[in-house]
Amino acid sequence: MAMKNLLYFFIHTISLICSFNLSFGQVDTTMKLLDFSNKERQEIRIKEDWANQKIFLISFNNNSSDSLEVNDVAEIDTVISLLSSFIRIDFRYNGGSGVHLRLSKLFCLNKGKIYESLSLLTRQESYSSDGVLQEKYWLDIQLSFSKRKIIAILTENEQDKNGNIWKKDSEVLLHHKDLIFFSKRKMLTNLSFCKSMPQRKVAYYLLSLKKETYLNYEGFWYIKGAKCYIRI
Repeated sequence: MAMKNLLYFFIHTISLICSFNLSFGQVDTTMKLLDFSNKERQEIRIKEDWANQKIFLISFNNNSSDSLEVNDVAEIDTVISLLSSFIRIDFRYNGGSGVHLRLSKLFCLNKGKIYESLSLLTRQESYSSDGVLQEKYWLDIQLSFSKRKIIAILTENEQDKNGNIWKKDSEVLLHHKDLIFFSKRKMLTNLSFCKSMPQRKVAYYLLSLKKETYLNYEGFWYIKGAKCYIRI
């Protein structure tokens, strides 16, 4: 419980710090993805801007383009392609006080528009002051395509300080129109967001795992904290 409270405090804090830098300048990475609308490969550029603690994803479709800005992120660990239609980007954090985190996001294209299909904490580790592992959690993501449906297989693993490990598999479906991975679709009722924001009574996507609960509301991803949902 102490680790979880510290984890949420760190996520909330880093989302408020605008001057936090891990590297300087801008770096571009270019990849190609299959667009869901026509199955043609399109170029997508990942533009890193660590001076402002953000990255940009920019797609190019003939004479038009689209961009998506990802804020409050730290340095990139890995960038890989999944099913030729998704880009997975892993962001690495050092949470301080013996906490290490990794956030993973999946992006895809439809009609040249960029969608953030999934955003999850895929690694959480806590250590004592003398460097002894107290708790370790990691989440493996695999995508499968069957009967014209795309499914994300999410495997949770957790190890305690005694070396005991539990493991659980969950399958979540990609919504064919909104391109969001979800467990359930629900109407907004009495949810509390950590940053006050106008709320409309529209459907949101819920993704429930054993350790964490996530939701996608109005195109943005949130994780359930102790008292409110925190944007990630």
